[in-house]
Amino acid sequence: MSSSPTPPLPAAPEPTAPFRSAYRILFSYEGDQFKVISKQRIAMTLPPSHPTGDYEDCSGFWFELQDATGKIIYGRRIHDPMPTHHEVYSHEGVASSRKVRRRIGSFDVLVW
Repeated sequence: MSSSPTPPLPAAPEPTAPFRSAYRILFSYEGDQFKVISKQRIAMTLPPSHPTGDYEDCSGFWFELQDATGKIIYGRRIHDPMPTHHEVYSHEGVASSRKVRRRIGSFDVLVW
């Protein structure tokens, strides 16, 4: 782990007209393997894209939507969708980190 600060993220893409519908894509995972469980069209306005671009020196979790040429057209930073550790509190209120015994679960993302 490096003690150097994380470089700033690239600028957000130019604003576009809001989309009035989205896809909710549900993934399931077990260990490091994941698969698409369902894709559902829903009526909603998506939040704007977070800044997208070169994340090589960044840490964290995000997803990107790319067009046919590979250009990133939408992206959002998200919480860890497949955690390896959980924060656990003792009766005294002291927090500690515990490794997840079996990584299994699901998460969803919203895209255009």
